[in-house]
Amino acid sequence: MKYTDYKYKATKVPIKNITNYFKDLNLNTNNFITADIGAFGGYTSYQMLEEITPKMHYIVDSYEFYDKWTHLKNFGEWKNVGGKLTNNDFNNVYLYTKSIFNKYNNVTIVKSYAEDFLKKFDDESFDFIFSGINVEPKLLCDIMRIVYKKIKRNGYISGYPYKSSSTYHESIKDLLGFKDVKKVSKVKGNIFLLKKEDIDDSY
Repeated sequence: MKYTDYKYKATKVPIKNITNYFKDLNLNTNNFITADIGAFGGYTSYQMLEEITPKMHYIVDSYEFYDKWTHLKNFGEWKNVGGKLTNNDFNNVYLYTKSIFNKYNNVTIVKSYAEDFLKKFDDESFDFIFSGINVEPKLLCDIMRIVYKKIKRNGYISGYPYKSSSTYHESIKDLLGFKDVKKVSKVKGNIFLLKKEDIDDSY
């Protein structure tokens, strides 16, 4: 399916920059447990699953109006639903997303806020989490700290967009305050990639 054919699309995220990096490292992504949080119509997941085949992939979105979004005025960027989305619109997005991913045996679509979804899992459960969440900076920092806890050692956190004007800028600075988190600088295209490294705490 081409980007132009995908019904509920927003900005085309360069997720292939991430999957190519995983391939360059010869990572066994077939054993990965992955998630796309704040996924909306799931187009980033669709792109990712054309490149890698994780053991299990979760597509997570509340699929309802949320008053803590930071760019409500621009929410008409999904022009095919237009203007300010209603909960009925979101339900249509949810049903469409389910129809797209029905063919995947390794995909589960979850109607939930990201923080509620993540809290159901033990710490260090995921190998890779991509975030498309766009909420106010403090809340995003809180959510990304939960993401950090749920990522395995030597696992990866990613999101889009990463630029000085985005809400992710502060949350990434916050995560880099943890001594086991390192920014992967080889990935380009306003998409960030952080690695939670396995470090020796014995010294």
